Amino acid sequence: MAEFKLGRIRFVWQGDWTTGTVYVADDVVSFGGKSYICIKNHTASSEFNTDFASEIPKWNIVSDGTSWKAEWSPEVEYAPGDVVKYGANVYIAETGHTSATFAAPDFLGLEADLEKWTPFATSFDWKSSWTISTRYKINDLVRYGGYVYVCNTAHVSSATSTLGLENDQSKWTLFSDGLVYTGTWVTNTRYRVNDLVKYGGNIWIATAAHTSNDFELDESNWESFIEGFQFEDSWNTNSNYQTGDTVTYGGYVYVARTNNTGSKPTENDADWDVFTTGFKFQGDWSALTDYKVGDVVRLGGNTFVALSDNVGSADIATDADWSQLNSGINWTISTETFLQVS
Repeated sequence: MAEFKLGRIRFVWQGDWTTGTVYVADDVVSFGGKSYICIKNHTASSEFNTDFASEIPKWNIVSDGTSWKAEWSPEVEYAPGDVVKYGANVYIAETGHTSATFAAPDFLGLEADLEKWTPFATSFDWKSSWTISTRYKINDLVRYGGYVYVCNTAHVSSATSTLGLENDQSKWTLFSDGLVYTGTWVTNTRYRVNDLVKYGGNIWIATAAHTSNDFELDESNWESFIEGFQFEDSWNTNSNYQTGDTVTYGGYVYVARTNNTGSKPTENDADWDVFTTGFKFQGDWSALTDYKVGDVVRLGGNTFVALSDNVGSADIATDADWSQLNSGINWTISTETFLQVS
């Protein structure tokens, strides 16, 4: 029968390392995912790493390993081999340490000790729409306007929507781009790159982030995306017209080429294009009436069409502002009685 010398067995398993415990040489403990052997008699400090990394080390590694610690937490003592999830990534501790304090205003997080961790697995963490005053971590994904961004530097987002994501643009990397239709353009609204709005008859796309004020003043922040038409009834000198608006003026229909106010269609070719030509019957001609291009009047048995804006002249038949449209007979009632035709 084999004979065992118990005195030759030197290692004594002590289970998980515990603060305040008296350890002697050859005691073996588990801490994190690793096993350690005591090489110097001592009473355990409040932190294992204090004893392990001291000038005269008190422990040596016996076996390597890892220990899953779930989500990273602040003010926790981590050991080499501890594995944590932080944001979209998984990290493994290379150096024992106590994690930073995750508190305002700095919210240090794991990044404060990033040199003590090694990425173990990487992924993305979808955070939905970007929001103000939010702590974002590396590989967080957010939607902002028509774009999706991935965080490349941990930070706390800006405090107001006026500053927007653009305030920390260097801390984000474009992940994918797209378009967001936001409806009719309105004032005092924060618009972002690739936002689409309806203004007048057109759809416009934002080329720069800004807070809306007056569309004509902000027009440098927009480009026409889809051209269209919007009927605005008869032209009015006090109305604001947008590109694509159509109006009647006299017998003609005009379409706005620019955003304008008080620009008469017949006098400003840069602002208006003739959309259709036509006629608008105005009854009997009067020398006191303002006529517009396309107006049709009756004078005697004839009808005339206005070729330009004008106030009735003394002789419409020879006026260059008018052209005879057709000729006819002007029937007048006579007081004479005719009994027969000879």
